[in-house]
Amino acid sequence: MRTQQEILQKTEDLRLRLALLNAEKSHSPMLDPTRELEILALVDKLEVLLWVLEQDLPGPDVMEVFRGLVN
Repeated sequence: MRTQQEILQKTEDLRLRLALLNAEKSHSPMLDPTRELEILALVDKLEVLLWVLEQDLPGPDVMEVFRGLVN
């Protein structure tokens, strides 16, 4: 299970990569299809990570349950 800090760091890394691709796109309106797909994938990943950060699900911590199953 990743900590909130690890998720925030991953979010920041993805935002930086997205900003770089956006700058690249602003210089050339037609990017190759691979770059376009990468932009869409980054946006999707960011949405998921931001959703995860907003969640405070009730119940036991998933890792605690897993540890109980393993031991």
